[in-house]
Amino acid sequence: MSRYAYWIRVGSFIGICVGVAACQSCGSSQSDSSQKTSTQQSKTKQGSDWARMRERYPAQDRLVHHLIRLADQHAGWMVPDGDITYFSLNQKLPYADYRIVVTKRLCYKVLAVGEDSIHELDLEVYNTEGFLIEKDNHQGRVGWLGKEDSLCPGKSQALRVHLKASRGHGRVAVQLIRSVL
Repeated sequence: MSRYAYWIRVGSFIGICVGVAACQSCGSSQSDSSQKTSTQQSKTKQGSDWARMRERYPAQDRLVHHLIRLADQHAGWMVPDGDITYFSLNQKLPYADYRIVVTKRLCYKVLAVGEDSIHELDLEVYNTEGFLIEKDNHQGRVGWLGKEDSLCPGKSQALRVHLKASRGHGRVAVQLIRSVL
């Protein structure tokens, strides 16, 4: 776990403890209603980002809807960062490189979904010096980076995401998502 992610978690824990102590002094109905309002605001913000994502792409694009479901499952607290990028991986060129720019103080995940004709999709992320940062070990046509801990860089930098269809060929949709500012 990066030092930045550690302090985010410690700060969140301290904030929760202070909030719980403060709410113990107020009536339970007030704390329940403020908690519901806070949760609704958070879901509304995220919901609007993902709703705009659904509107931007054709309804028949199953890859987009699969990406959104994947984001809900593994990173419900994050929002899309940029547009979905599509790659066509075939037998002659079964791989592609995708550059992302990450900013210090934000955390990221990379989600990718391949068409049914891709049986095994592999993802890896490298820093600017070419060192492997993380490798996706998920089996199948779906992959994501930033599994356990999100990619939380200590400095702003460009990273290279390497996609490879080790079995099969077809279209792949990739989405970078990030923590909320």
